[in-house]
Amino acid sequence: MKKDYDFTPGRAFCDYGGEYHTIAGRDGEFITLTDGGRYHSESLAAVLADDLTPEKLRQRKEQYDREQAALKARQEAEQAEQERQRQLYGYADTMRGVKLERVRSTLLKCYRYGNQYLTRADHIARFLKDGGRFEQYTYKGRPAFRVWPAAGKGGYFVDITKTEYDFARWLEGRAER
Repeated sequence: MKKDYDFTPGRAFCDYGGEYHTIAGRDGEFITLTDGGRYHSESLAAVLADDLTPEKLRQRKEQYDREQAALKARQEAEQAEQERQRQLYGYADTMRGVKLERVRSTLLKCYRYGNQYLTRADHIARFLKDGGRFEQYTYKGRPAFRVWPAAGKGGYFVDITKTEYDFARWLEGRAER
């Protein structure tokens, strides 16, 4: 049902920009304002339907600002999440919940390896790139894991966690493809 709006000359209204205008007259489909502006009657009807006052306009702007701030925070959180996922070379892309947090907390810890500070994930990736090898062995009846530097590189083995070992195997499998 279409509502008839009062476009009589002299009627004042507030537009979306917060400015007051007065209707000067009607010229067919267009409404002329006293300041020389022109509105199409349907556009002006939409403005009049909102019955804007400076208070309502201020409330709308505040609501819009809150919605934009929430949207920006959500986008930043999603971007940070994607960045944290990229730090693990795609290893944790299919993981969720507690397992994901356990893998992240293990592989994103920084340690000093030689004279550099690296995350465990970067350390494992570098070992693989340099030709290092990973092994599983038994120590006191329990499985243990270590990484050896590439032949001819010198150095010593480093004990690693099961999570690091699984990550290394995943990287090796991905490199073989």
